[in-house]
Amino acid sequence: MTDSLSILDYWRAVEIFSPQPAPPTDGKRIIAPESNSQLFWHPENIDISTKSTERRYRYRVMVGLLSQATLKERILEGFRNIAIPEIERIALDNRTDGIFCLFSFDVNDSGVPMQESFFLSSSAWALCRLDSPGPGKSGWLEGFRKAEQKAKDRFDSWCSAFAAREETGNDDQCSRNQENVDDVSPETTDAQPLDPTQMPGIPGIADIHQLADNLARFIGWDRFLDKTEFRQFRVCRIPYSKKDDSHRPDDPLNSFFLEDLHQIRSKLNDNVSSRPLDDYLARSGSRARQKIDVNDNLEAVWYALSPNRFPPGCWPVPGHYPLVHGQQLAVNEALNQLDKNGIQAIN
Repeated sequence: MTDSLSILDYWRAVEIFSPQPAPPTDGKRIIAPESNSQLFWHPENIDISTKSTERRYRYRVMVGLLSQATLKERILEGFRNIAIPEIERIALDNRTDGIFCLFSFDVNDSGVPMQESFFLSSSAWALCRLDSPGPGKSGWLEGFRKAEQKAKDRFDSWCSAFAAREETGNDDQCSRNQENVDDVSPETTDAQPLDPTQMPGIPGIADIHQLADNLARFIGWDRFLDKTEFRQFRVCRIPYSKKDDSHRPDDPLNSFFLEDLHQIRSKLNDNVSSRPLDDYLARSGSRARQKIDVNDNLEAVWYALSPNRFPPGCWPVPGHYPLVHGQQLAVNEALNQLDKNGIQAIN
């Protein structure tokens, strides 16, 4: 494997294990319901009776709440037989503690799950890959999109009864029996659909738990998580326009770099590249990539932010804003180092 591919795979692994945090509950817009009557889309809820064309809501259900501490423990356990550089351990320790979820989907203000709204967490999927095939195997983090699509197939099957309710306008609740689903692997077995005739007219807490159980067996979370962990969920109320019904929302769980990194890797596999990309993916210390660690060389920071390094115009801000200084440093360095071509990232 070339240096460029190794660097890209490392970057992609970092992004896969960097989930978006789930917002904390506030008792109003974001809740952790304990009964069906607390669900935003429940018939007794005021949102149902007061919905209008001007003010509509969709409800994001974030299922399977895990802490960053749990993610860190699983990563360290998965890499127990592989030497981890100290700087990587420090990076794990410096992560802000918080909560992320295993998967999410949206429910509209009629109480119907929105099929195009399902997302699987890349971090949650990769946690299972730590055991098998494991980080020692080449390509161990390949296959996320395939697994997500198979998980979505299961979700779509679960949704079918609720979609039928919206089409017929029938609010009657049908009887529901718990379905036993065989343990399967997302990489080797096609999704076994749930029987939609066994679902109620609108999703309740028991139905969300059933979906969580099914996906936990499918992905493999049940091998290392307790039911109380992968069944936990929060619901977030989100204003939206009716015209947004048919559009897939932005991914609320994963790094927005993932798809780009996948496409770049496919191009590199086909030997399609460019000089700026080769320079960007060069190893630190090479002639193309002279890296300066600002933690060890603050003098370089002061020099980059000295008045004579600033462009003729910049955004006026007061002092003591580290992010502003960091972005200005990147702008100054790009303008002073790049000639007529090249690439330099600015966040």
